[in-house]
Amino acid sequence: MNDSLFESLNHALGHLTWPLGLCAFITLMIILERMAFVLYDLLKRKKAIKSLSLNVNPPTESYILQSMKALEQSQDLEAKGALLLLTYRNEDQTTRENIISLWLSQQLTVRKSGLKLLQLIAAVAPLMGLLGTVLGLIGMFEALAQSQGPITPSQLSSGLGLAMNTTAAGLIIALPAIIFAQLFNLWAEQRCNKAAYTLNQLNLWLNGVTNITHIDIFTPMTSSTGSKETAESLAKNDIKKSISI
Repeated sequence: MNDSLFESLNHALGHLTWPLGLCAFITLMIILERMAFVLYDLLKRKKAIKSLSLNVNPPTESYILQSMKALEQSQDLEAKGALLLLTYRNEDQTTRENIISLWLSQQLTVRKSGLKLLQLIAAVAPLMGLLGTVLGLIGMFEALAQSQGPITPSQLSSGLGLAMNTTAAGLIIALPAIIFAQLFNLWAEQRCNKAAYTLNQLNLWLNGVTNITHIDIFTPMTSSTGSKETAESLAKNDIKKSISI
């Protein structure tokens, strides 16, 4: 059955069977691998994150250490970035920003892995189809030149069939390649931009900037008695301020 399938493809696509087949195989593998990566990232996000309070001002060393311990159990992107940021908490703000910027650039590269090759295939596959069209027409004209009698449809069908089949195969490969390349690229940029926003808030909090609300970082950790009392006192102060206003 495989031999008959290959023979059918070889008859339909001619000399471009292997190049177009290789492009189709690489495109399929990249799309499946990226889809698995996105799904894995979504599953990690469900298990991670929910609320590191940035209203604890100033950030105490005990609260930071407790937060880092909770972050170590998560594989989420924001959680990893927050752990890195808290690890370098004693550095100045500019140094922390540079560290996070380099780290986010690396994460963006990981999430865009294979997309350039996918875009290259999206550009090359239609050109292969066009080449097949030209080769098919050349073959058709050669058949007509060798014919001594009247032209019949069978003499035209072979060359025209090759021309149309290769063009269609090139477009069939190129369309999903360019669509998925753009979708995965948008997802990667959006994912890293969201992480950058979260980590910028955390960096400001480490620098002593007040009035930052809650951001999503990790699952609710088991707070110590001191942390609970701090949160309760902050809530009471907010209520008193609102009443006085």
